[in-house]
Amino acid sequence: MALASVPAAAQVAKPTAAIPDFDSVSAPNSIVAAAQAFNANLPARSSFKSARILETMKSSSTGTVKIAVDLLPTADGLTRVREIYSPNFYVDREMVGLVQLKSKMSAVDTSVSVTQALTVKAHDWKKGGEVSFATEAVDVPGKGKASDSGLDCQVGSPVSASKVSSGLPGNAWPLDCLRLGDGPVKGYYVEALGYFLATREGSKESGIADTTVDSISIER
Repeated sequence: MALASVPAAAQVAKPTAAIPDFDSVSAPNSIVAAAQAFNANLPARSSFKSARILETMKSSSTGTVKIAVDLLPTADGLTRVREIYSPNFYVDREMVGLVQLKSKMSAVDTSVSVTQALTVKAHDWKKGGEVSFATEAVDVPGKGKASDSGLDCQVGSPVSASKVSSGLPGNAWPLDCLRLGDGPVKGYYVEALGYFLATREGSKESGIADTTVDSISIER
């Protein structure tokens, strides 16, 4: 899912430990299994080889930003996500539905943030239901305390996914969420992609950001 603001990567100090490659670090098997069990309550993702989402984000702090989001499903039910903000800056993520397993920024030598704990609070996926979870992640190599994140979402009535992007098959579920320790985020969980498209986000640091989907292309 797109960020409300692009991190100030140039201000991140280089760690003294060796920086691992994104693929060389994995979330614990127990966390992956817990995320997959939580995701089983969500509508099943359709089968596709890859997808690209082109978005325009307008933020009170960064102005207008064009974003490309590449989705690559894996054989074990995960999704590799790359959010491209410029030719020189992108963020890689590994996701299971709404849950992030790990992430890494490209612009500087940064650690891989890896989820080490997942707490499911609610998983009532239906109109008017609630889905809620919290995660705790650590940097590899470690260079600070663990970071907490999560979502507390109210599920709306499903609509045709073509409302999100013309020609997109299946349904999209409106989600009205609050990020743990941060601001609100609204958007659609797109069944065909197994992905949460944020359309409006509020951040304590960056203010309000509105995102529109310009196009979605899917390779089957």
